[in-house]
Amino acid sequence: MNRLTQFNYLSLKGFTLIELVLTITIIGILTAMITPKFSLIRTKAKEANVRTATTAIQLALESHYLTHRDYPQTQTIEALLATLQSDGVLGTTQNPFTQASYSATDTSGKIAYTRTNTGYTLTAYGHTNADVLLTY
Repeated sequence: MNRLTQFNYLSLKGFTLIELVLTITIIGILTAMITPKFSLIRTKAKEANVRTATTAIQLALESHYLTHRDYPQTQTIEALLATLQSDGVLGTTQNPFTQASYSATDTSGKIAYTRTNTGYTLTAYGHTNADVLLTY
């Protein structure tokens, strides 16, 4: 009769509370270590998209020059993109940081255009607008 009422812990299957807590803790530590790396990778990819857009704008400016024998006057990036798009030399472009059209007030991934006496300056900025990614 003693055998029927006695609880046999060895025959139970499953995890103990300590094993579950330890496993969850290890998963949490690994997640905390990996998450910043993914964020950095996403930022670098967005900055690469800004470089690509800047190169496309630079090529469109050169095409505009071949057609009109002059570069557009200094203007906001919105007006410059509209000019190049109306010429048919540039498609729609979006700032990868804001998921909207480029604007002069962008706080990340800004592109700046200035016409000079000998040509123009086209500058692309990174995530903080303090890092210059590319200048033509």
